[in-house]
Amino acid sequence: RGGEKHSSKTRESGRRLQRRERRMAQDDGNSVEQKTVEEAGAKEEVGKRKREVEYLIVICSDSDSEIAAARRGLELAEVPSFELQVEASSPSDSEVREIPISLEEIMEGAKNRAQNAWTRSKLGRGGADLRTWLGIQVGMLEVGGKSMELVGCAMFDGKFYHCGLSSAFELPRQVAREMTTGVSRREAFEDAGVPAASAGQGVLSWLSNGTASRSMQIAQAVSLAILPLRNFGMFTRMEGKHNAAKTAREEEERQAEEDARKAHSEGRGPTA
Repeated sequence: RGGEKHSSKTRESGRRLQRRERRMAQDDGNSVEQKTVEEAGAKEEVGKRKREVEYLIVICSDSDSEIAAARRGLELAEVPSFELQVEASSPSDSEVREIPISLEEIMEGAKNRAQNAWTRSKLGRGGADLRTWLGIQVGMLEVGGKSMELVGCAMFDGKFYHCGLSSAFELPRQVAREMTTGVSRREAFEDAGVPAASAGQGVLSWLSNGTASRSMQIAQAVSLAILPLRNFGMFTRMEGKHNAAKTAREEEERQAEEDARKAHSEGRGPTA
């Protein structure tokens, strides 16, 4: 009788465990289903907006002036139909120093900003994102012994980068020297005598008496970066030919190395 009671308890315990496992599986299934529905809804919304406007562009920025300048750049390019969306940025998105000091580093920062934001969106939405992501990076470079400051813009659609640059202006030597040692742009200009109120967005405007500005530079870079998007077929064909030629060269080099190794193993290689 004791054995029967123990067996009955064991069966009841087993049934409770099975019911608990079914509930957990159901909860997990509901959670996955809910996430799938949310992701599908997000994709459908982006797809809907993509059909309503020709260009759906996202800028990751916390600066109102930067956002307004990017919008102005799209207007300058006479983009017929676009929507500029805004998402919060991360200070580490650029993956370059605060003030890049070469053209390559400037464009690397702009590309990283666009791609990192795109990656976050893709992970958050669980798949492809039909939007184009815009990254902006300010930096300086040396030209003929002079330090020049300019703005780089990169647009990324998940596969291709499209880039543009602004006009550049010469930095005072003292400012450039301090910036290369890690002093912030604002502090460097203040040390050079630029009023504190002008040592941000308005530095270029202050230096030029209002004839130029950082906003103007950003608008220039954006208006030029979108040119490949507006002529997409031409640029993708050219890029496709470039990639095909690069692949052919790499294959030739690989085959030449293979032939050389084979000749050496057969004793037909060059002798000392």
